Amino acid sequence: MNRPVLKLSTARRVRLKKCRAPNCVNEFEPKRIGQKTCSVKCAISYMRTEQAAKNLKIIRAERQVWRAKNKTLAKLKAEADKEFGRYIRERDYFLPCISCDATDPPMTSGGQWDCGHFRSKGAADHLRYDERNAAKQCKSCNGGSGNFESKRETVRAAYRKRLILRIGGAAVLWLENDNEPVKWDRDALVLCRRKYLALWKEARAKRL
Repeated sequence: MNRPVLKLSTARRVRLKKCRAPNCVNEFEPKRIGQKTCSVKCAISYMRTEQAAKNLKIIRAERQVWRAKNKTLAKLKAEADKEFGRYIRERDYFLPCISCDATDPPMTSGGQWDCGHFRSKGAADHLRYDERNAAKQCKSCNGGSGNFESKRETVRAAYRKRLILRIGGAAVLWLENDNEPVKWDRDALVLCRRKYLALWKEARAKRL
């Protein structure tokens, strides 16, 4: 008894691709590997679009380089301040306010915490990025003390008392008596921003 012969279909399944040219909605059967368009006309249109996109990326990259080179010292200092302050707040995440011992101060439009300096940035710019001179401080202590003379003295005294407990009396005396000027140039500010951005990421990763 002869068995029936199975006939296998030799028809090839065609997979169509959408043409990548702008404004073309055609689907086509690729004739070669990597074919992206349905026709020569569409290929030319696609190449022009790709080149325009590449040129735009180059222009944007050049613009970013130009902006970085032409930032003012004030802008660079503000960027370094931001990363330094963020790192100090992260470093002291589990500590209370350096001045009033608050652990959950009222929420304000700017948040709950600041990076408070023992010697202010205006009075001691050379200690601006000295980690011993900064600690997490609630908004009320850091902001309000600048508006009221009596509160400023009270806050500073409390800051000093707790700072001695954290870093020692000798270190606090050194901060109070160090008046060697420092000139912050562009390179130093850029490096400072990068340093404290990296430290913030590292500290945050350890906490999480």
